[in-house]
Amino acid sequence: MSIVALAFIVMICLSVRVPAQTFQQVSAQRSGITFRNDIIESDSFNVLADFYAYNGGGVGVGDLNGDGYQDLVFTSTQRGV
Repeated sequence: MSIVALAFIVMICLSVRVPAQTFQQVSAQRSGITFRNDIIESDSFNVLADFYAYNGGGVGVGDLNGDGYQDLVFTSTQRGV
């Protein structure tokens, strides 16, 4: 029984594949994107007063204006642009 279990474990380990890297880092100079989500703490805005203070904003991708190009939309935790 232990040989069968060992063979099964070896078979599973050999069948596991590491996925190919999907994303790669691109510099701000190359992309033209300089967005930063800086968080400025205060007495009224901090992790103790607002549990979600460091969850950050978000990023959306889609053709919002119908020009055929993907648009990027960034949201910040504290600042409006």
